[in-house]
Amino acid sequence: MDNKNLMFIVLAILVLGFFSTGLNRYTGGAVVPGLTVEDAYCEWRFDHFETCVTVNWNGLTGDYAKAEISGGESLSESPYQYESPFTYCQNVGSYEGKRATNVFIYDYGGKMKERVQSIKPDVICEKPKRGTGGGVGEIFKDHVSFAAYRTTGRAEGSGEFLISLPKNPVSCEIVGEYRMRRFDPSHAFNKRNLRCMGTGKFQAYVDNSGQGGTDDPDPFYWGDEAYGLIDPPPRNYEGNIVNLYTCDRTYLSDPRYYIKAKVTDFSNNMKVEWEYMDDGAKPTVDVIMDVKCELEKSAEKRQVRTKIEPEVEPEVIEIPPEIAEPFLEEEPVEVVPVKRTFFQRLKEAFGVLFG
Repeated sequence: MDNKNLMFIVLAILVLGFFSTGLNRYTGGAVVPGLTVEDAYCEWRFDHFETCVTVNWNGLTGDYAKAEISGGESLSESPYQYESPFTYCQNVGSYEGKRATNVFIYDYGGKMKERVQSIKPDVICEKPKRGTGGGVGEIFKDHVSFAAYRTTGRAEGSGEFLISLPKNPVSCEIVGEYRMRRFDPSHAFNKRNLRCMGTGKFQAYVDNSGQGGTDDPDPFYWGDEAYGLIDPPPRNYEGNIVNLYTCDRTYLSDPRYYIKAKVTDFSNNMKVEWEYMDDGAKPTVDVIMDVKCELEKSAEKRQVRTKIEPEVEPEVIEIPPEIAEPFLEEEPVEVVPVKRTFFQRLKEAFGVLFG
């Protein structure tokens, strides 16, 4: 076999090996695609749950990973993940219960190559117990009221207000009532002599675990006159401290008009935002609340003690005295007379005579 044929065979083997072996884009070596879910958890974020999954994976050049969490965005909307590891989180709503997480590897053409379910197939979402979040200190009480009405558009309204507390709250209880007044006489609903002037009571709570309450309307003509006097049963709600319905012909089956109020900043400057929707009688609704909050316990002032270090005698570094070089007496130098020549002696003699 000549050298040309040998060289051709070697090149052919190298080319086939290159195209048949995938290269790991992280290490440069041949790999087998695979993934591992390192962690999956669910946490309460004041008004919703957030579920996260952390994934380690490797694949061939052009591969990518995608994650999906039940209750969050769909798999088609989930972003492509090209890095490893990665963490993917989603808002999965406010209801408690199980959440499934799934992770997939796809090749560059979008074909699924591998799928793995979370190491915790049923991630449990649970709200923290009410009243948690810090030691309980003093009690704060306040009397708050606001009026909800149309502010923009044909039927909508919104607004906000603050409740100032001396410290951050741990939990708050609210007992209130509402009264509807004024009406739009041009609306057909009121032409049937059904003025929306209903009243009611409510109780609510808000803390680090969320907010919710119970609405208990008083007997009134909440629906069409054909229904007569209605005494609705108490109704529970979550996600708001106020959630009540106004007059509506569909009040008993599918009420459309409401007033809601929600705490959006649970701190010593508690922020409350309200919204209004009524395209019927359009009453103004006065909401009166007695607020009682347990505040965080103040941190005890502790005496700061100075740390006393053991006395340490300063280290004395002995510097050896300079050792002077011994004085050496010079040995007497023997002076050896220099013998002068005849001409030198003659020159000196002339110097003496004629100097």
